[in-house]
Amino acid sequence: MTAVGIIVEQTLLYVPLVVGAYIDIGLMKVPDLALSSAFTFGAITAAKVVPYCAHLPQPIALLIVLIAALAGGTFVGLISSTLTQRAGFSHLLSSIITEGLFHGINQMVLGSPNMSLSNYKNPLATSLITGHPELFLLTVIAVTCLVFSYLLLKTPLGYCFGIYGTNPRFFDHHRISLPFVFGAGVMLSNGLAGLAGYCFAQSNGFVDISMGVGIPLFAITALLLGKIMRPLPALLAGAAGLGLYFVLQQILLRVGFNLNYFMLVQSLLILVVLLPHQRKKRSAHSSSLGI
Repeated sequence: MTAVGIIVEQTLLYVPLVVGAYIDIGLMKVPDLALSSAFTFGAITAAKVVPYCAHLPQPIALLIVLIAALAGGTFVGLISSTLTQRAGFSHLLSSIITEGLFHGINQMVLGSPNMSLSNYKNPLATSLITGHPELFLLTVIAVTCLVFSYLLLKTPLGYCFGIYGTNPRFFDHHRISLPFVFGAGVMLSNGLAGLAGYCFAQSNGFVDISMGVGIPLFAITALLLGKIMRPLPALLAGAAGLGLYFVLQQILLRVGFNLNYFMLVQSLLILVVLLPHQRKKRSAHSSSLGI
């Protein structure tokens, strides 16, 4: 596959993740480190369902597997948001605890450090398209996530996500459930991360217990790069930033840079972009990971 093909495929794989990260990290300004657990657990949940869908028609098998991935990621979001709303922890601490919980849960459910998907029928491979069937369905999934999220953010609930990120005390003076808004946003974001996790795992042919390492940092980097793409709409800018991320990665690869150190580049980029803003006066609420 050409460099352009690699960039397009990688971008499509991660679009659901970046859309989800935009909702809770970008809009709600929630430091959601549990995205990495949602990414992995969504992939594991879907991978466990794939063998049972081998004899089903491809559209039905695909629907079931995608629902399983969404459910797996959403479950992670449910745990972390419940710890925040019911136990009274800050969400940063809740997401750290959730990470620890799912480090063990993922190993228990998967049963081994990794699981191969190459022995089972690929639900992302449709017979409707020849040549690049998986790429076609990845495009459909990515576009669906973008359109669904765009429409959702135009609803009262979508506006509430943005209000939560700028003025959470607003909900104290109106008959709107703050726990519902917070929980819905976190669960939706983590569900989309789980969907991206499955797409990534299926494309690579296996699920690995450590595949979620660095996912929050990766999502933040893509969102920051997306700011360069304004005045594109925010969701499209995030997707464009994701593409720019992989363009940068391919350029560094071409000049001989060892991609094992690419996480260092991500961290330095975030540091350079965000450090000037840290010197400005900030409210207590905005001192989270808002992008």
